[in-house]
Amino acid sequence: RLTPLRGDKHRIRATAAAVWCSSKPAPRSIASESGDCRGTAAVMRVLVVDDEPLARRELRRLLGAFPGIQIVGEAGNIDDARLSIENLSPDVVFLDIQMPEESGFEMLDILGKDSPRIIFTTAYDAYALRAFEFGAVDYLLKPIVEKRLAVALHRLGAVDDSDQIAGETDPS
Repeated sequence: RLTPLRGDKHRIRATAAAVWCSSKPAPRSIASESGDCRGTAAVMRVLVVDDEPLARRELRRLLGAFPGIQIVGEAGNIDDARLSIENLSPDVVFLDIQMPEESGFEMLDILGKDSPRIIFTTAYDAYALRAFEFGAVDYLLKPIVEKRLAVALHRLGAVDDSDQIAGETDPS
């Protein structure tokens, strides 16, 4: 079952802190004919896949700071992720590796060349080499920090230097 996104602001409680979270997606724009989103008003369509609801909410909150990002959906397990990828055609998936029943790697094995671009999100650094063997755009360790997310989005071409967070240096 897919979890619908709400556009209103709501409060969630994490273990030690309360986090304000807005899941309102950025307004949708029409991509350029070339498919290159850099320098255009195009929106990068994002799917968030993580079995932890608080992790999904926090990532949605962080992604909300970037106007070129539209969160088109989220999934809490690999079966829902596969359906979401098929039905929503995201440009990029933020994918947790350690999931119940199947791993993010197993899902990518099944999708093969049909998979969208992937940014792995995990609490474990031990999978980094394998993630890049799968062609990952980036590998973010939890807890994800906004500046590191900006670097990953820059690598995707979803943000340009003017969209960088204040104080962030060029990641290249």
